[in-house]
Formats: sequence, structure tokens, C-alpha cells
Amino acid sequence: MKETIKKRVPQLKISSWYILILCAVAAGITAHLFSMYGIVHWSILSTSYKLKSHIENVSNDEKANQIITENDSLKNLFDDLRNISKKFDTAGLRLMGKTGLYPISGLVSFILAIFAFFCRPRWVGLIALPIGIYSLNLAMIIM
Repeated sequence: MKETIKKRVPQLKISSWYILILCAVAAGITAHLFSMYGIVHWSILSTSYKLKSHIENVSNDEKANQIITENDSLKNLFDDLRNISKKFDTAGLRLMGKTGLYPISGLVSFILAIFAFFCRPRWVGLIALPIGIYSLNLAMIIM
């Protein structure tokens, strides 16, 4: 008599609905951090670089330098623009560092989607998997 050996996938006692909710929350966090990364990268830092370029152009122009040195209020404004440009750079790079954590949330979402297949009901994993793949895809766009 031949005995058939069935390999069973281990089942965990937690409901897969909870895992699906956590997966969707992690995917939402990934999407939000990805949009914040885009705002910082394209709006804040590009504006800072444009401002720095304009400041250098004005600094290199002799007539503009003469007008600025003759007028005290323009000189103060021009000095303030240099400080503002430096502050944009440091603040933008600091924000880029904080929003750079979104690949971790994308990976967490994908791992939770895989984890949903080991819980009951298993078919919820079929819903979680596209969410996890989408989140992982968002996380790998800039990498």
C-alpha cells in the first residue's frame, strides 16, 4: 500500500483580512511618501537651483553689482536671497532623506501580501498580492 505524502502549506491562526488591511496601509504610506519625494525633488530643489543660478548671474554682471552696492536695501535683499537659497538646499536635502524611507514601506507591503497566503482565508492573498506588487513597484521606481 502506497502512502501518499501531502505537503501542506503552514497555516497561521491570524485572519488574512488583518494582513490585507496592513498591506493596504503600507501601500498607502508608500504612495504618499513617493509623492512627497516627487514634490521635494522637482519643486523645492529645482527652485533652489534656479534661484542659485540667478544669484550667480547677478553676481557676475558688473552693472547689476554696481546698482546693488549703491542701494543699501537692494544689498540687504540680495544677501537675504543667498541665505534663502542655502536654507532651501539644506531643508530640501533633509526632506529627501526622510522621504527616502519609502522603499522600506513598499517592501513591507509586499512581504505582508506574501504573508497573507499563509493565513485563512487564503484567497484574500490574491487581493493583497497586486497591492503588494504595486507598492513594491513604486518603491523601486527611483532606486
